Amino acid sequence: MFKAALLRRYQEQRKLIWNIAWLFGDKVFLLLVNFLVAALVARHLGPEQFGQLSYVVSIVALFAVSAHAGLGGIVVKRYVEGDWSPQVVAASSLFLKLSSGVVGYLLLVVVAYFSSGWGQEFMYLVIAGLVIILQPLSVFDFWFQSQVKSKYVSVSNMSSLVLSAVAKVSFVYVGFSVLPFVLANLLQYFVYSLLVYGFFKKVSKLKISLADVNLGLSLDFLRNSWPVFLGSIFAMVYMKIDQVMLKWMVGPAEVGIYSVGAQLSEVWYFIPAAILTSYFPRLVQLKTGNREQYVKYYQALLDCLLGVAVAVALFMTFFADAFIHTFWGKEYAASASVLTIHIWAGVFVFMRTVFSKWIVVEGALIFSLVTQGLGAVINVALNFYFIPASGAEGAAYATLISYGLASYASLFFYAKTREFFYWMTKSFFLPVRLVIAAYKRVVR
Repeated sequence: MFKAALLRRYQEQRKLIWNIAWLFGDKVFLLLVNFLVAALVARHLGPEQFGQLSYVVSIVALFAVSAHAGLGGIVVKRYVEGDWSPQVVAASSLFLKLSSGVVGYLLLVVVAYFSSGWGQEFMYLVIAGLVIILQPLSVFDFWFQSQVKSKYVSVSNMSSLVLSAVAKVSFVYVGFSVLPFVLANLLQYFVYSLLVYGFFKKVSKLKISLADVNLGLSLDFLRNSWPVFLGSIFAMVYMKIDQVMLKWMVGPAEVGIYSVGAQLSEVWYFIPAAILTSYFPRLVQLKTGNREQYVKYYQALLDCLLGVAVAVALFMTFFADAFIHTFWGKEYAASASVLTIHIWAGVFVFMRTVFSKWIVVEGALIFSLVTQGLGAVINVALNFYFIPASGAEGAAYATLISYGLASYASLFFYAKTREFFYWMTKSFFLPVRLVIAAYKRVVR
């Protein structure tokens, strides 16, 4: 029996490691391609036009949250629990995401008109916003997450990115301006959506139809996800509002400078997402098991992600100038200082990823809304304070401070989340804990 249990444990870990390997392979590939293509596009367009493109992407991202509907962890949890058939879960979640996506797109069109009139910028926003209609098809990714079969999603991501990258490089070679690059982004989402749906049909052998939609389950998803949904809106606000406010308060060139630094900082955020995507089903299972093992699992994840985040931040801080000058050129020299500030926000982002899974497992979704809302309000307020005097650097400071307050400090003030605050604090003392542990081993 012991050998059988050991073998089963080995097989579970092997499956998780392979799943993480696929996700990392996917994301590292995406990172490298995005890095090189973004540098090429930014050099070609210059800070002014690249800032305009970044502004369009940021505005669309704010409204694209509507298509996410906060369903990720909740739908995966439903699949794992098995209370509903996979067809019903998939169809009901797709119906909800598509409905909210259509509403989000219409709101984007209205805001685009009142902020830009019928001009060129309005056209960019309306075209770029079509990704909101395509995003609901990502619901099929949730099934792959629940089955720990992320290689299919990875292949979809890599294939769509390659096509988009080829298009962008071609546009640079021809000498096009902003619009073709907007279309290239749309192409990437379109190809990804088709591929992930095709893989879902082939691998799951499930047939989804309108008859599989259960309005009761869709409403249940909505009831359970609205705190995460609103929290996601607030999160996107304090991730993208910097570029919007820079455009309104300073100009598109400053957005271009900030965008380069922020992109180099945010590109690392795939690491916690890849790890937690693979371990989330295990966290759901541990919730009903041994409490001590459950806590140790979270602490180990926090320790690991903090260590990685600090290593990344130190690396990018030391080599920021070299990266910017080598790949982006002298026009973007000011982006280096933005990067050295913004990169440290990743420490809180990495650990926040664990917290985001914890609130789903614990059924404490309201805290996603509370903490993200706090972060959004603080970020907007700090942007008003810092941007007039410091421009792009000020926006980076606003991001760093708001992330720290929303994703760490605020957890202390709520009884339910205070335990997680202590876990995070314990992780910050990881070097001290390692020294003490080493000392105890020597003494023994």
